[in-house]
Amino acid sequence: MIEAVERAKEYATLEKQCKSELLEIQNSEKGLRSKLAQRSLWSGSLQEVESLAIPPSETIDRFEKVMGEAEVEINRLRSAVSDTEEELIKIRGSIESLRLEQEVPTEEDLVNARKLRHEGWGLVKKAWQEGKQDSEAIAHFVESFQSGSSLAEAYEISVK
Repeated sequence: MIEAVERAKEYATLEKQCKSELLEIQNSEKGLRSKLAQRSLWSGSLQEVESLAIPPSETIDRFEKVMGEAEVEINRLRSAVSDTEEELIKIRGSIESLRLEQEVPTEEDLVNARKLRHEGWGLVKKAWQEGKQDSEAIAHFVESFQSGSSLAEAYEISVK
């Protein structure tokens, strides 16, 4: 009888261990089902997951290699973007310092300067090739440039 009690005690311990492990398995399955439900690319059951084919290790290795190369390229491009942004900041600083030194010409300013230079070239060409000088037009052209005292000097300034 003592033997039967001892065996019963062993079975009771085993039964407790079995119930404990069964509860642990059920909790694990519940957790897995919960995690599986959160996956947006999978809508099957836990049993279906078990039957899925696992890719060969070569495929996984190739994928890891491609992903590693892609990460290297991403880091290189991020570095290039950072370098370009730094260069852009420097260029903007240079533009701002130039703008503070003197006013940056607008398109209209450039058009007017080209027109004035073209008029000056016409006066130079007329004086040079035809030997004719329109004193009034030359005076007006020279007055457009503060430091120009002659047609030649005024035209040189207009080109600069």
